[in-house]
Amino acid sequence: EKRMREAAKKVPMDIVEKMCIIGSPEKAVEIIERFVDSGVRYFVVDLFGKMEYMMETVDIYDKEIIPHFKK
Repeated sequence: EKRMREAAKKVPMDIVEKMCIIGSPEKAVEIIERFVDSGVRYFVVDLFGKMEYMMETVDIYDKEIIPHFKK
């Protein structure tokens, strides 16, 4: 985790914003929709950090983000 955090500091934020899903659940839906509209069909979810935050993120995806795409 420490090495990942150090490596992440070297990546410019504009690149992170183009490749990652960051923000509120509403923003995440918007970003995912843009990826899907561009042809992306599979996503890799990579969480790191404290377990409680990872589980909270998984719960948000389960309850607020993924259901949007099941319509």
